[in-house]
Amino acid sequence: MMPGSLYLGHLGPIPLYVHWSALFLVGMTWFWTGGSTDPVFLVSFILVLLGSIVLHELGHGMASRAIARNEAERTVTITLWAFGGVCMSFGSHQPWPRLFVVLAGPAVSLLLWCLGGMVISLVATGGLEATAMAMWSPAAYIGAMASA
Repeated sequence: MMPGSLYLGHLGPIPLYVHWSALFLVGMTWFWTGGSTDPVFLVSFILVLLGSIVLHELGHGMASRAIARNEAERTVTITLWAFGGVCMSFGSHQPWPRLFVVLAGPAVSLLLWCLGGMVISLVATGGLEATAMAMWSPAAYIGAMASA
């Protein structure tokens, strides 16, 4: 846990904290959304952004817990802060298992990206067939979007 953080609860076995600097991240949402004044859009954007950050960090945390050799190494915390999130594990993992932990977060983000693309395809085209094509072929996705 970073000093100046507030405990939010547990995500399974992993405690979640928010640092005061996360307010900067929330404030930047207005800039990233082009100065939108629609409160529903802004709140939705913030929830999706923070949710994806938490899931990314949870990927790191669960991978770290999976390769831990003892209970002390299973100690993991997630803190949301100004630059996204940080997952702190207190184990002394060897280099190859540590690579597994490092790659687990981006793997979760890639999965979220694929799922998001499928949802966008469903909404844009109105069908599952186009979604299956879009998942595997950028050209098919562009063609499906052009015909919609």
